[in-house]
Amino acid sequence: MDQTTAIQGLLCPGDKVLLSVEAGLVQDWVKSNRVLALIEHSGEHGIFILVQTRTPSSNPGYLSIEKAIPINDSFRCDIETSGSDSQD
Repeated sequence: MDQTTAIQGLLCPGDKVLLSVEAGLVQDWVKSNRVLALIEHSGEHGIFILVQTRTPSSNPGYLSIEKAIPINDSFRCDIETSGSDSQD
């Protein structure tokens, strides 16, 4: 079973996976695998962040939804940086 099919199995009827990509989250120098999916429902869009709980299999249970982010007119990306390179 491919990744898109597994994600589709987690969604409600009428939801459609438009795109999915594998990603990684690094916190405290530890990387954990994530999958990002662009979802469409009734003309609305959102990004789902999914966690891979184990090695991919034919069961969609290896993925779980961690967070859903709506895409609307207030959607934006802020890059956070730790530390400051500016001089006072």
